Amino acid sequence: MSIQRNTITFGAIGLLTIGALILEGCQKESLPINDVGSEGSSSIGETRMVGGTTMFALTAQGGVSDLYSVTTAGVYTYLATIKGPGSTDVDHFKGITWDPVNNCTWLVTNNTATVSAHKNMLWQIPGPLPLIPVGILNATPVAALTITGGAAVLDAMDVEYDAATGTIFLLRNTPAGTFPKLATLSVIGGTAGRVTNLSGTPPNVQGFTISCNKKLIALKTVTVPPQLIELSRITGAPTGLSVAFSTPAFTAPDGGIEPMPACLSNDLFAANAFVGTLGFASGLGTPYLTNPTIRNTLDMTTM
Repeated sequence: MSIQRNTITFGAIGLLTIGALILEGCQKESLPINDVGSEGSSSIGETRMVGGTTMFALTAQGGVSDLYSVTTAGVYTYLATIKGPGSTDVDHFKGITWDPVNNCTWLVTNNTATVSAHKNMLWQIPGPLPLIPVGILNATPVAALTITGGAAVLDAMDVEYDAATGTIFLLRNTPAGTFPKLATLSVIGGTAGRVTNLSGTPPNVQGFTISCNKKLIALKTVTVPPQLIELSRITGAPTGLSVAFSTPAFTAPDGGIEPMPACLSNDLFAANAFVGTLGFASGLGTPYLTNPTIRNTLDMTTM
């Protein structure tokens, strides 16, 4: 499917509830981090993270990966096509996360990338992401994704920087959901790309984020209705029962989820891949409203 690179306004879309590596071109800066609350606590009133102000969507259509800004009013604005070395197209970036400490954006690919040299890699975009259209945004491959012992990690699905702990988490999963795992991902010098699986087993989830109240929240998009599940940072296993995120019948093999910009509320915003729908909510159980022109969103981040 070809991509129309312009601004898309979704009419009345309802709301939904939904190291220190310094690579060349990456400048490290010191930012304040709020105190971490108890992992077992689920209180909405606990101290929240100070979130970024702009949401970005990573999309894949027509053999290329594009970056869009996304507003809570449902407006997608094209910013750039993300290119690999030699200005080559990268068709299947799977995850993206902004790292405010290292002033970089990290991306991951898995075994679905068409070009062999693009498969199963940690990538980096130096400096802030663009806020206005720039046309081309260059990403540099940093290292192959491997587990201890050197075996390739073929199933990277999502990546998130956790400001509460300074950890970068990686979600591993396959389209069949046969071996979901939450892992930590090193981006430090000689160990960059090293993946360490946590001991527990998450459900068959397709994306995750760190919520404004510091919870690691996973999104399961392959069930009807989609589910939100809190995962442990220590084991990667669920810390409680899953909760319905929306009510209409739809499924998607991938998707992205992010806190609302600036963490002005604890709401979550989610977008789906392949099914042409968008949902974002102010409370659990708020129905999705859909728009067939939404971009094929694989992941999201906030800066």
